[in-house]
Amino acid sequence: MKRQKILYCASTDEHLIRFHLPYIKALAKEYDLHVMGNGSTFSHQAPFCKQMLSPKNLKALMRIRRLLRREQFDLVLTHTALASFLVRLAAKGMRRPPRITVTVHGYLFAKRPRSVRERLFLLCEQLVKRQTDLLLVMNREDLALAKRYDLSQGEIRLIRGMGLEGKSQDTEPLHLRNRLGLLPEDMLCLYVGELSQRKNQMFLIRAFHALRQRGERAVLLLVGNGAERKALLREIRRLHLENTVYLLGEQKKIYSYLRETDLYVSASRSEGLPFNILEAMEIGLPILASRIKGHEDLLGSCPDSLYPDGDEEAFCKCLVERKREGRLGQGSHAYPNLERYRLTSVFDENLALLKGGKP
Repeated sequence: MKRQKILYCASTDEHLIRFHLPYIKALAKEYDLHVMGNGSTFSHQAPFCKQMLSPKNLKALMRIRRLLRREQFDLVLTHTALASFLVRLAAKGMRRPPRITVTVHGYLFAKRPRSVRERLFLLCEQLVKRQTDLLLVMNREDLALAKRYDLSQGEIRLIRGMGLEGKSQDTEPLHLRNRLGLLPEDMLCLYVGELSQRKNQMFLIRAFHALRQRGERAVLLLVGNGAERKALLREIRRLHLENTVYLLGEQKKIYSYLRETDLYVSASRSEGLPFNILEAMEIGLPILASRIKGHEDLLGSCPDSLYPDGDEEAFCKCLVERKREGRLGQGSHAYPNLERYRLTSVFDENLALLKGGKP
C-alpha cells in the first residue's frame, strides 16, 4: 500500500532542529516524509527571507509552488509565520490541493492591530485562511484572535506548545562570575533570544542603565544573534554599559548559563509559548517577564513573575524586590505547571493532530 506523502516545513532549518525533530522522526516511520527549510539540512530548500516583501520570498513562493505540484502531497504541516503564509499562498488555485495544518508559534498582530506591520500580518493570514484546514495555536490570546478573525476554514485547536524535551544534562561549569569579575552583591541576569525588536532587548539595556543610575549592582547577559545586534551595541556604548551588559552571541549549552544565573528576564513584546521561559522554569530560576501572551499562559499562576509590558519603572522595582528577597539562582522557585508542557506530556496529542486525527 502506498504511503501518504507529507511535507513538513518551516522558514529556517534552525527552527526545525530546535523544536521539531521528535515529530519529524516519528512521522518518517509511517509516511513518505519530505522536510523543507532554508538551508541544506533537509530534503528541500527555499530562500526564505524574514523581510516579508523581499524579492527572495517571491522566489521561495515559486519554488514551493513547483514542489507542491510536482510531489502532490497529501498533507502539508507548516510552522513559522513566513513559511506558513507562502505555502498556503502557493497552494491557491491547485486542482488537488493538499490538506494543510498550520501551527502558529505566536501571531504577530494584536486584537486591534495598531501598526502597518501588524495589519500586514493579519491581512496575510486572512488572505490564506481558505487554505487552512486545521489551525493549531499555543496560547489563549492567539486562540481568541484566530476565532475573532475566522482564520481557518477548518477546526481551530489550542495546544501546549511542541513540548520541552529538556537538556538539563548540560552541566559544564562556566565560572561566569569569576570570568566577569563580579562581586558577591552583583545580581547576574540572563535573557536568551534572537536580537530583534520583537524580543525587545533595547528595553532591558535601558532598564539596566536606570538600575546603575540608582546604584543597584546588576549585570545582564544577552545570548543570541540577530538584526538588532549593531543597534544594541551602539546603545551599550552610548550608555557606558560595557561592564554591565554583555552580548554573548549564539551559545549551545544554555542550561550551563541558566545554572549560574540569579534571575531570568524577558522583555519580549509578543510570544507563542516561549521555550526560553520553559527552560528557565525547568532550572527553577526566578523569572521576571513582560506581561504578554505566552508569558501569561506559562506564568499566570506566579503573578510576581510578570511586570507590565514596556514599564521600565515597574521592571526595575520588581528586580530590586527580587534581589532584596534573596531567593535567587537555580532551584529557588518551583513551577508545578511545567509538567503540562513537557514533550512527554504533549507529544502523543500533538502527533495525532499533525497526522490529521483526533488526540
